[in-house]
Amino acid sequence: MKTLRKLVSAIMATTLFFTSAINVTAAQPNTTNDVKVATSTANSEFRGAWFSTVYNRDWLSSASIGVQQQKNDYINKVDKLKAAGFNSVIFQIRSMGDGLYPSKYVTWSKYLTGTAGNNPGYDPLAFALQEAQKRDLEFHAWFNPFRISADPNFNVNDYISKLPSSSPLKQHPEWIVKYSGTSTYHWLNLGIPEARQYVIDTIMEVVENYDIDGIHMDDYFYPYPVYAANDSKVDFPDNEAFTKYKGSFTNKADWRRNNVNTFVKELAAKIRAKKPSVKIGISPFGIWKNSKNEGGAGTNGISSYYDLYVDSKAFINNEWIDYIVPQIYWSMSYSIADYDVLVDWWSQQVAGKNVQLYIGQAAYKINAGGSDTAWTNSQEIINQIKYNRKNSNVKGSVFYSASDILANKLGVYDALKNDLYKSPASTPQMPWKQPANEGPKVPTNVKISSFTADKVTPQKLNTIINFNGVVTGAKNPQYRYSINDGSGWQVLQGYSSNSAFKWIPNAKGNYKIRLEVREKGSPNQYDDMKEIYYVIKGLYSVTIDPGHGGSDMGAISMYNDYEKHINLPIALTVRDILESRGLDVHMTRVGDEYVTLEDRVKFANSLKTDIFVSIHNNSFSKEEVNGIESFYFKSSVKGKELAEKVQKSLIEQTNANNRGAKVGDYYVLRHTNMPAILIEGGFLSNKAELAKLKTKAYQDKLSYAIAYGILDYFNVNREDVNRDSKIDLKDLAAVSAKYNTKRGDSSWSNASDVNNDNVVDLYDLVLISKQMK
Repeated sequence: MKTLRKLVSAIMATTLFFTSAINVTAAQPNTTNDVKVATSTANSEFRGAWFSTVYNRDWLSSASIGVQQQKNDYINKVDKLKAAGFNSVIFQIRSMGDGLYPSKYVTWSKYLTGTAGNNPGYDPLAFALQEAQKRDLEFHAWFNPFRISADPNFNVNDYISKLPSSSPLKQHPEWIVKYSGTSTYHWLNLGIPEARQYVIDTIMEVVENYDIDGIHMDDYFYPYPVYAANDSKVDFPDNEAFTKYKGSFTNKADWRRNNVNTFVKELAAKIRAKKPSVKIGISPFGIWKNSKNEGGAGTNGISSYYDLYVDSKAFINNEWIDYIVPQIYWSMSYSIADYDVLVDWWSQQVAGKNVQLYIGQAAYKINAGGSDTAWTNSQEIINQIKYNRKNSNVKGSVFYSASDILANKLGVYDALKNDLYKSPASTPQMPWKQPANEGPKVPTNVKISSFTADKVTPQKLNTIINFNGVVTGAKNPQYRYSINDGSGWQVLQGYSSNSAFKWIPNAKGNYKIRLEVREKGSPNQYDDMKEIYYVIKGLYSVTIDPGHGGSDMGAISMYNDYEKHINLPIALTVRDILESRGLDVHMTRVGDEYVTLEDRVKFANSLKTDIFVSIHNNSFSKEEVNGIESFYFKSSVKGKELAEKVQKSLIEQTNANNRGAKVGDYYVLRHTNMPAILIEGGFLSNKAELAKLKTKAYQDKLSYAIAYGILDYFNVNREDVNRDSKIDLKDLAAVSAKYNTKRGDSSWSNASDVNNDNVVDLYDLVLISKQMK
């Protein structure tokens, strides 16, 4: 029993109920433990932080500060979360039978002014919600539904006296029970149906009066076990309710689980009937059951099913909720409750269900001491996020808590901001919540009079495109922007008062941009909707022309090697390199096929590509002749510039004989409408050069040289230090070092984030290349 009690105590410290306040100042870099990171490409991912207000943990920094300081404290924190790539906040508005909003059911929280029942002079929930909406952050209102107090000196009569006269709890103080041992709680008795209904009403009050995105509850339905001085477990005091309301139940534990299930089921039905767009989420303890024989994960800790009477699988299987956030607050090397084992287990539970899985991350454990030394390494939580992203059923993370992330422990805030969350992500779409074409159910006069973009389609990657909607017939219009790349709709900006939306496309393709509007408080998914079609191209477009093909062998070596077979692999690799840098590449052929010179030219001219590059290899009657040369048409100034850039790169990469960039009168140079060059990469008639041309290594060297020359022509950064076919922040840092600049220099800051959009992307790389050359 002592072992179990110690384990319970240890694990309780890992839950959302935290008993110490932490004051957070501006996030400072931590230089003692460098973070190794891998860039995220997640376009849709829930990135949330719990704002715990109990004990003023995350907000407010103190109950004694003034209203403006309270507001500034919150604004400062959500600004930093937004800057770090977060897209959601889960804000605790009811922690101890109280509220951070005016209510006819509960009293004002003591964490606002220091005294329970005191009006703070404004509506903190409305303020926090509005500031989140301004920043396009989803706002989930977080309830601890049944906990009244964790203070051993709590006075029930004093609490009841401060409740609004309209509160049913004021007339029924007997709904509150005292659960006491070495710890003391006061709790609403879930076994009483009227008490459960009272809590449902307190939550529905918020659903009806505030335009929130979600309702969130953590694992405090029944309290964590309390122990007596002799280490015996104290039973929750609900015998009287069990006797009265047990119905057909003979086992009290089963009855308690049914009380929780009934509450969740009835609450979900109420919310979905009133506001079907509001998401419903629960964050249970990370272990459902231990034993694999009972369907558990094979762990060895306390469990929500047996110790907290919470059957999380029932929430999922019955789809009473829209998302679940298990608190997996252990490391990947913690044998009692291994992180990755539990992630896999939860992933299996949501498979095929209309319930999304986000993982509760233990940010509070970073460098916090304790027996699990894995948390002294910043890579622990970074690796956990990486592991999540390998599993398609894991749709995001929520960090406990906001203050621990903002404190930049071991540089994790920096790692999220600069790498893992560097690319913006929308919250995952829930198709069952937002039917794609469901129109207004309630008649409305709200209409979109215009929906426009400031740039015509098509546009290139990383171009800033501003959308704006104008609405008639609404007093307080709300705007939501979504995008569809062919794989389904993704919400980019949730409902807010912001009519404008800035989009910076980071992938090529055909898109639909949708604007939905509704009157604030409307029960409709939307009152009106319009769409714009958009095509996004690469930064620049290139036609690559592998010479000869099919029945046209090109040059033939003394060993019957065909030029066409050497030209094609070189050209295909050039294509791959350029596409990895964000360029659109079009091939005149991709296989061993015959294409006429006329058709090659027509192909390029019809596409209106920026340049044309024909790749060949040479032959001559004298074996000793060797080297590389590039040709351009005599009247093409840009063609000459392109030929010189590519020729220079070819000689730098290969150390071959430089035959120069020169005028050529080839058909493909004369008749193309864009700068065009023809490259002769070597002589098949020269034994030494032929031997190299037949190897993949030398072909790749030629491919990189040609691609680099093209990139130089466009002033696009050629560097890919890791040779992973992707220019990323690490490559940019290497280029910065090469050109003797570093973070903090004006040349770095101006080029690394040109748009001040918190994204270092290919567009920024173009600019830094131009500045550094």
